[in-house]
Amino acid sequence: MKDPQQKEAARARALEMMRRFRERGETMGWFESFYAVAEGDPSAVPWADFEPSQHLVAWLKNHPEVERGRTLEVGCGLGDNGELLAAHGFQVTSFDLSPTAIAWCRKRFPQSRVDYLAADLLHP
Repeated sequence: MKDPQQKEAARARALEMMRRFRERGETMGWFESFYAVAEGDPSAVPWADFEPSQHLVAWLKNHPEVERGRTLEVGCGLGDNGELLAAHGFQVTSFDLSPTAIAWCRKRFPQSRVDYLAADLLHP
């Protein structure tokens, strides 16, 4: 999706934002700010490839016998893994710390069967 220079520049911005938040003692606050600053531009998000994890793709291919039950995805980002799981028959709840990321998921997948939630794993 992105050329390597673009991805590296986005990664550098993410690391700098994370550093600034940590200096203020806000170790997790940078996630929301990062997605908000991206303003819907996927090239600003270094981990946004708009495709599911290749590890998850391989796991699903190699484990067709797994019962298609409920799944929980922690830190869903822009939703690609949750959508893949739902397409394979799982009942999916995906959450992320960032409400902006969750809004982005809902906008990308308006007819989704995935239940997207903004939530903090460390403070349920």
